[in-house]
Amino acid sequence: MPNAQLKSEKLSEFLGGLSPKALRMLVRSIEASEAKGTQLTNSALVLPMAQGLIRKTSSARRMGYRSSPLQRAVFSPLQPFFINEHMPVKTQGLIERGFLDGFWRYLEDELLKSEIEQCRHAMKGWHDELDMEEDAFLQSLAAELRKQVVKAAKEQIKAADASMSEHRKLRRRLGGERYLEELEDALKIFEASERLRVLMDELPPLEKDENDLFSMKAIRYLREYLQKHPGDINYVASLLINRRGQQAAALIELAMDMCSSRDIRVVEESTFKPLVSHALCEFARQIQGVENWKAAPFCELGYPEALREALKSLEDILLLTDFQKSKHWSRVFEQTRAFITKMVREDIENTIGSMDAALDEARAKGSGERKSLRNAIRVLKVGDLMPGYAQTLGLSEASLPLSRKIEQYFEGRSNKLLSQIQSQNLQDDHKEVRAFDCLVALGENCFGNEYGSLMMKRRRAAQKAAA
Repeated sequence: MPNAQLKSEKLSEFLGGLSPKALRMLVRSIEASEAKGTQLTNSALVLPMAQGLIRKTSSARRMGYRSSPLQRAVFSPLQPFFINEHMPVKTQGLIERGFLDGFWRYLEDELLKSEIEQCRHAMKGWHDELDMEEDAFLQSLAAELRKQVVKAAKEQIKAADASMSEHRKLRRRLGGERYLEELEDALKIFEASERLRVLMDELPPLEKDENDLFSMKAIRYLREYLQKHPGDINYVASLLINRRGQQAAALIELAMDMCSSRDIRVVEESTFKPLVSHALCEFARQIQGVENWKAAPFCELGYPEALREALKSLEDILLLTDFQKSKHWSRVFEQTRAFITKMVREDIENTIGSMDAALDEARAKGSGERKSLRNAIRVLKVGDLMPGYAQTLGLSEASLPLSRKIEQYFEGRSNKLLSQIQSQNLQDDHKEVRAFDCLVALGENCFGNEYGSLMMKRRRAAQKAAA
């Protein structure tokens, strides 16, 4: 298989596993770099693929995992509640995507084996792409099957509650205690799905008025709904994030407006408390997403954009409250804040070391995955964010001298390498020339393409003078 085709297939596999939000981060990062005049490695290949996947994921049909049309249709009400991350504590309204395949196998192998076989028989000869008539029939099959899922699964849970052996059996069949909790959550979503759909269809836009408050029409609508269905509050929070695009800070602000108070203690004592808990969970998920990008392919694209969004969320939350007056939330918030601060501090402290590692990598092999180069670019982009966010993280002292250190590094390393190239008459395939070219690639990501052009002119001049 040609190398270009292999690279394209590996890239397609990686991008296909990303969430729509992560794909949009990649696209924004590439477009921002190109606007600065910087061409990132493989960006010409990444950008159209990522944009194509974003268009595909706009369809509710795409569930983000390999599945049959029937499976997708049955699980479609769960779509807004899926998460890719494994959170340390189960939060109602967030369902781990990994739960679904095991749950479906349990349904088709044991719980509803004959019912699913009947549905498949009715769908015999269908393909993944359905016409309108087939799709309508599929949705009616799925709706009826969901009712059977709820009834049968509730009976299994009831039996498990009454017998330890049945509890162990069900837990083992699903894949653990956590997935048993996911099952109970999924059943509640199935039961509430129709009224939640109506809520999101009829909920007025969450716009701010002249006093920077959410519209009273939307507030009243939400209050009335949650008075009737208080158990749905976490599902409402998830839908506001995933269907209305609200961020963690906006969810906290919404809870404050619904309590008619900016005092976090008032919110903590109210029935709207779960909105804030859900917001902090969303913020923690954001930080976990940043960490996941750190060692991922194309970390130099995804990590800085994910970090930028997380830091913006942190700043927005702090504008509302620092949670110091809260009994429970202050500890949760400070743990998350400390985690992201530690990540950024490590990057700042490793800036020079990461660039040295990239040069050593170039000396050793010159081409290939270039993981150290990608990591060094990632770290340099973290440094670019610091003027705006260092104070928010309490890292002003560590970040202030960073720009000067980077400038001194490029000046010192480039002069040393150019001197070697000229004095030893080094040609393009020499390891020190490869190291210089790597330095140029790093410099382009710091200072733009003009810097790269200037440095390459200096290299050619040094080689010409030595000849």
